[in-house]
Amino acid sequence: MIKFKRIIFICVVVLVHSCGSMALSSYEMSPSHHEPFDVTNNLEIEVLLVEEVSYDSNAINVDYEIKNNSNELFKPDFGKFKVFFSIFTQDGREIGHYKNLYKQIAPNSSIILSEKINLSVYKYKTIKARILVE
Repeated sequence: MIKFKRIIFICVVVLVHSCGSMALSSYEMSPSHHEPFDVTNNLEIEVLLVEEVSYDSNAINVDYEIKNNSNELFKPDFGKFKVFFSIFTQDGREIGHYKNLYKQIAPNSSIILSEKINLSVYKYKTIKARILVE
């Protein structure tokens, strides 16, 4: 009985493996299906407003706008696109903060988002934002 179960198991494994390799060998993908979204030319990011949320916690609220200058819908892959904030403090330090970008942006339009950033004991001087692609 045990030999019979092993034989059945081995047959199933061989069958699944052969079907998978046949499907993989006959699978074709057009190059246009693979082209990534050109972030450098099509997406712009701009910091609109920075305001202190509360003096005790040293948190700031950053409102920023992301513009899609393309004629295509921007659909980010989860975790692939990040908004990176470079915060320069009054002591000369640079603090980085990032957030995953998961919103779809219609062609030739923009969205306005907000992010709360806790700076601990530091006071911000300037802030810049950019989009990173992993």
